[in-house]
Amino acid sequence: MGDVEEADRLLRSLDGRSADQVRVGVGDVQVVLDDGSLLTLACPVTVAGQSGVCVEPTSLDGVAPLHPWLRTTARDAGVDATGALSFTVGPTTLRCAPDPSYEACAHDGPGGAEVVCMPGGGLAIWGCPPAARNAAGAGRRRVAANWHAVHRVLPGRAARVGPIAAPPRRRGQRGGPP
Repeated sequence: MGDVEEADRLLRSLDGRSADQVRVGVGDVQVVLDDGSLLTLACPVTVAGQSGVCVEPTSLDGVAPLHPWLRTTARDAGVDATGALSFTVGPTTLRCAPDPSYEACAHDGPGGAEVVCMPGGGLAIWGCPPAARNAAGAGRRRVAANWHAVHRVLPGRAARVGPIAAPPRRRGQRGGPP
C-alpha cells in the first residue's frame, strides 16, 4: 500500500465523527473530534458550498463552515496524490490544498498515526509503524496528553500548568513550596 492509499485509509476515520471542539489559534484551526483525534487546518481552505471561495481557516468565513460539525458528522473524507485533504460537513465540502512553504493540514488520528500534508505537496505519515496502525488501539495517544499535567514548582521558577505559565509562589504562600 502506497503513502496516498495509507493516508486516505487513515483519514477515512473522519467519516462519521463529530467535533467536540473547534479551536481558533493565531495561525491555525484545530478540530478535536469525538474519538480524541485532532485535525489541524493551517492554510487557506476552499469552501465548495460557497462557489469555491478560498478562505483563511482562522477567519470567520473559514470557521463558519466548521460550526455545523459540532452538531453533525463528517463524511467523504480523503486525500489525493498532492496531499490535499477534503471532507464534507453538512452541505459544505472543504478542501485544504498544499502550500509551497507550510504544512497545510494534519490529522493526529487513531492508533497514534499522524498524516501531514507536507510543504510543497505530498504526504507524510508519522507515528506508529504500519503493522501497529492496523491493530485496534495500538500506540494510541491522547491529543492533549500534557494538557492537565501539573509540574513541580521550583523556588523562583514559574509553575507550568497545562498550556499556561503561573507566577512562582513565594515561600509560605498557600500551596507553595515549604
